[in-house]
Amino acid sequence: MHRSIRNRWLRAALAALALAVLPGAAAAAPFAGGGWEVGYQSFDPGPVNDALRQSGMGYPELPAQFLVFGGGGTSPLPMGDGGWSLTGFGAGGQAEARKPNGPLSRLALGYGGVRVGYERAVTDRLALGAGLGLAVGGLTLTAMKAEAGTVSGGLQTPQEVSFSRFLVLAIPDAGATLQLTPTMRLRLGVGYTWDPGVGTWKNVAGTSVGTEPALRMSGLRLGLTLLFGSEVDVRAETPGL
Repeated sequence: MHRSIRNRWLRAALAALALAVLPGAAAAAPFAGGGWEVGYQSFDPGPVNDALRQSGMGYPELPAQFLVFGGGGTSPLPMGDGGWSLTGFGAGGQAEARKPNGPLSRLALGYGGVRVGYERAVTDRLALGAGLGLAVGGLTLTAMKAEAGTVSGGLQTPQEVSFSRFLVLAIPDAGATLQLTPTMRLRLGVGYTWDPGVGTWKNVAGTSVGTEPALRMSGLRLGLTLLFGSEVDVRAETPGL
């Protein structure tokens, strides 16, 4: 399944890149701004669900997708035709499952990084492009057997465990940006989050407890971003580029 998703993303990215570099296409107006993003992330929860089942504690299995929320800012790079941009971004989200009698499983992640992208206009309001984001962050697995009613009660009868892992992510994507107004743009991106599995799991004391379960947060990623800002003519500021 993941191979077919990767193949679909590669076809979409190649199509976007082909349109972006077509001879005679006008460069997208350089735009600097920032805004918010809501996204969809899929992944394979199999390794962690196997561990939850094998614990014998009745923890529920995690779903294979969740929403992410984030945002960032983007600025055109003073090079070429003004279509290149550098974006700082951050996002986070969690997959969670809970049974009526209390047991809970939760996988939360957060990350931030930079993205280099390129866009070409196809109409006076629509641009297509592609880019590559690199990010670092963290992943936390929490499992709760029963909910504590008070702090003292929870301390006397621990019912919750938590483990974390360092994340390094590569996020290639392709997408379309629509100019809503001179100061507002809407971008839809389709990409793939690749997690190479750097680092080991650590307990709450920060001690390494190994690489199992071998969970990867790799999967399809969709993002919808609303940007606010203004056009910046970097070409006029950098003669000869």
